[in-house]
Amino acid sequence: MHSIFNRRVLPRAACAASLMLAACNDGNTMGNASAAPAGVGKQASYMLVTRTRPENPEVYLKTIRAAYAFCAEVARHTGLEVSPFPTVPADYLQERTVYASDGKRHMLRRIRDDIDIRKMSPEHGCKASLSNTWSTGLTIGDRERTGERDIDGQVHFGELPVNPEEAVRPSLLAIHTQPKRVNGVPLKCSAEGGCIVDPAVVVVKLGYSPVTAAMRVENMPLYGTVITEPVSLTVGTPLDPAVFSVEKGD
Repeated sequence: MHSIFNRRVLPRAACAASLMLAACNDGNTMGNASAAPAGVGKQASYMLVTRTRPENPEVYLKTIRAAYAFCAEVARHTGLEVSPFPTVPADYLQERTVYASDGKRHMLRRIRDDIDIRKMSPEHGCKASLSNTWSTGLTIGDRERTGERDIDGQVHFGELPVNPEEAVRPSLLAIHTQPKRVNGVPLKCSAEGGCIVDPAVVVVKLGYSPVTAAMRVENMPLYGTVITEPVSLTVGTPLDPAVFSVEKGD
């Protein structure tokens, strides 16, 4: 099995091998906090949750609905039954991503919702359905354990070696200078609009690159404008060991 950290599926945030706490607050929760860090360089646990969603779900659904309507028309003309189009939640999210570490274990989990159109053909009743998939990668030392549930509901597990962790290049942190706060999470943003968690609080990294915790991408094919934003950030609070399970995706 290939590492989930080496996959790149748009519009998902970029992913690579390691997650590491580089500097942290000596307190508890940053999700609703505004205090500056009490200490720098002290290792502590953290958990960052982000979400990615289309700004307007109806734009995302427009192309799929048009394809469904065409399929349904063909099916009816040939006397075939048509399955109803699935109900898509108004607060539809493409992906929820969790980054977590206790200083020794580093985890990336992606939970994704899509519309499965593999059977959207007249002979299958133009069937479209909501699908939920997830993938988890847990790095401990030079090994990564993985778990995932694919679009067919099958769960797979694996283990593989990973490269030693590398430090985040200072230049990548230096371009993020503009302070911003989204859902209570302190960020630093670049001139291009991508934002990372304030490095004075915590640095979550993917290879040489810090995690993009917030961004806005205009005119994505099919999806329209796509927004990634932080949901919460907790620093310095011991994490439930169950958080690091590769056997589940929630």
